[in-house]
Amino acid sequence: MGHSELPFFYLGAYWGMREQTLDDVAGDISATVRALGEAHPALRSWWWEDRAAPVDPDSQWLRDELEAARRRDGDGEPSAGDGYSVSFHNEPFPDYHSGPGSETKVKLSFFAGESGTPRLSNNCVLTLPAPKRAPQGLYDLQSLKLALHWMADIWRPDHALCVNTPLADAQGDWMKVSPQVGWITYLGPKYTDGIERAELPHGVQAAARADGALLWFPLPAADVAPRMVVDLREALVAAGCLPAGNG
Repeated sequence: MGHSELPFFYLGAYWGMREQTLDDVAGDISATVRALGEAHPALRSWWWEDRAAPVDPDSQWLRDELEAARRRDGDGEPSAGDGYSVSFHNEPFPDYHSGPGSETKVKLSFFAGESGTPRLSNNCVLTLPAPKRAPQGLYDLQSLKLALHWMADIWRPDHALCVNTPLADAQGDWMKVSPQVGWITYLGPKYTDGIERAELPHGVQAAARADGALLWFPLPAADVAPRMVVDLREALVAAGCLPAGNG
């Protein structure tokens, strides 16, 4: 697939029910915003909706907005165990409410602290523009490995990955086949038992990270084919690390 045709990738970290206080969630969001800036300059500043000033991750405003969003989601009366959500974009967006905005922007979203509804997954997701529209170097493997490492280290998810739609779809319906794997994959402790005996596909590299394992294809994004991630997932299933899925 040509580089100009490559669909956008996203980095997603996912975990099950986990109670967190407002201060816990705000602190982890602050840590994430600061850490992602180490991965690439385009990830250093973030804006919320049409606010003129970038987000100060240590401000009282962030805590107020998290609480306000929780109340909006709960129709004014959030229940015990309801999570907190917020999303940012990495460019000023004065027309936020009137259009999709620039095709070069990155989106960063959070949903955390949910402990009352099993079907809801807590998550931190970094959505990138398509490679041909992305800032130079954003799709460098080392940059995205570092970004996913920080997401895993801060949030300690069950699993995380850097993937695009074709790579994900090749593995089946994500509601039936989970966790999926990607160009870069993090597996938390619940999925690493037996990983040392996994017969990983040729070239796949692995390292211990955040009490789990980080696995990656040492290739440019355009060179990672759907069959490659399917083979990686099958190897992890065979080793007993991942469930086979149910459809």
